[in-house]
Amino acid sequence: MLPPVTEIPFDAEGWVHLPPGPYRIRLAERAHLPLDVFAIARPRSSLLRMGVHVGTALWDAGYSGQGEALLIVHNPHGMDLQHRARILQLVFFSLDRAPKEGYKGRYQGEGDRGE
Repeated sequence: MLPPVTEIPFDAEGWVHLPPGPYRIRLAERAHLPLDVFAIARPRSSLLRMGVHVGTALWDAGYSGQGEALLIVHNPHGMDLQHRARILQLVFFSLDRAPKEGYKGRYQGEGDRGE
């Protein structure tokens, strides 16, 4: 069972200050992976230089949705984050053989249901 979350709003200029700690974040873009491709998300180097890490999982072949990640602010001063900032990069891998069916798990279509 996932823990409850509280939305943290951006200010009128599109910024939010995040004190040290973990944050569940919704990614801006939707992904639609074909059956012969999976992906791994990696944090952008500018975040790492600020003492911020992004924890992610494997993006399965056939996954479609607006993914989430775990943003962890280690910097004792926190960080200022701009709305729709680029925080990670997807690395795509081709499969030699596509599975008979793609990802059918709980998170298929996430972001499409307003969660």
